[in-house]
Amino acid sequence: MVLIKNWIRFVCFCVVSLLLFSWLNTATSNANQGWEDFYKTPNNSIDVVFLGNSLNFETFQPQIINDLIPINSYVLGSSGENAVVSYYELKEILKYQKPKAIVLETFALDLSDLLAPALMYEFIDSSNLNVNKLSLWFKYFPYNNIYSLFPILRLRVDWNHPEKFLNDLAGSANFFNKTTDPKKGYIANARVLLPDEYEAALETPTRESGYSLENNTRYLDKILKLSQENGIRLFFSVVPTIKIAGDQFAFYVPFDYATYAREHNIDILIMDFSGFKPVEYADTTHVNAFGSLITSIQIVIDRLYTYQA
Repeated sequence: MVLIKNWIRFVCFCVVSLLLFSWLNTATSNANQGWEDFYKTPNNSIDVVFLGNSLNFETFQPQIINDLIPINSYVLGSSGENAVVSYYELKEILKYQKPKAIVLETFALDLSDLLAPALMYEFIDSSNLNVNKLSLWFKYFPYNNIYSLFPILRLRVDWNHPEKFLNDLAGSANFFNKTTDPKKGYIANARVLLPDEYEAALETPTRESGYSLENNTRYLDKILKLSQENGIRLFFSVVPTIKIAGDQFAFYVPFDYATYAREHNIDILIMDFSGFKPVEYADTTHVNAFGSLITSIQIVIDRLYTYQA
């Protein structure tokens, strides 16, 4: 009888510990809102997925696009991702959705490596760990860092100002919260590029990179093959930028997307940003909320309208 009671206590302890650990992981997750909401979206309800890094999810507003043409679009990605991350994200998307089109932003093809591997947690921390996320993690992190797969184990709390941590704990208490952000993955950037920043950017030299895009091209081939196998039309999108320069983009190597698109029959959606002003940029590589409004309307009227489902 004592043995049975001890086993019951042990099982209860394990269950409570797992629930607490799960709650703390949810509270300290670095997943971006787009990925968190993606798992709450009804299966097979998305027609078009915009995929890429921050240039992608700060440029396109699905709310506007969906209002202008009868499709359901969604923006997904993680900051600083390259084609390797895009491939595993696409595999994850296809577990839940059957989109008719994938719009891949070409800056992800220009990054021969990740700007910072930890930015992948915007994708990896979303929902539960699975083969896609583990496969991606093991490509960029050493095995002795495996603890970092769990957000609570890599957390650093500023106990002098614990308000954010405590608010996150309180906000994650409802495990059954099904509400989603209506922006569908879009992240608004309200910042406006200052005139002196604009002038300084024009004078900043472009850094010469000795890195190769061989790995990116290999994974782009995988993205194309995966799209074709699932009957998905692949597009490239080229979004507005002023200049990509400086030490931040040490891994930047311009990808010849035009040649690749021509050889593989991929349509390129190039935004016309010749008339853009500095006030429509947040910095030299990202448009702000004003610029994304213009770009979202333009991609519908001038580009996607022809290809609507």
